[in-house]
Amino acid sequence: MTKKEFISQLKDTLEGMVPASVLHENIQYYEKYFYEKISEGKTEAEISEELGNPRLIGKSIIEANGDQQIYYDEEPEEKEESYTRTRVYTADSRKFKIGCAITVFLILMALIAIFKVVLTFLGPIFIIGIVIYFIYQILHR
Repeated sequence: MTKKEFISQLKDTLEGMVPASVLHENIQYYEKYFYEKISEGKTEAEISEELGNPRLIGKSIIEANGDQQIYYDEEPEEKEESYTRTRVYTADSRKFKIGCAITVFLILMALIAIFKVVLTFLGPIFIIGIVIYFIYQILHR
């Protein structure tokens, strides 16, 4: 397994399961580890074999940092290793921030559309009301 594959699997396992700071810290650690071992003359495959399965490493990191998880859980999703995991979104998650921004944007657009429709119909309704009022006044004199 190459360094890129190892880091990718580790990141996939950790993303959304631990705070972004823990994810970033561990990715940096393993990238630095690969760099140091390569400079000692080892190949990426040897280093990957020495480290073991990146998904199991990720699971260990998740268990060690489980108390830092915040927000909500969604349905467990099946993984290749036949274990389930629950994805937890944190306030510093990029996906969480993008989701919040999109939600705020959609709510604002809906409010603007409703306001525009109300203003469009409010003018004619107001004029019709005035005309009916004057006709009523004229007929009752």
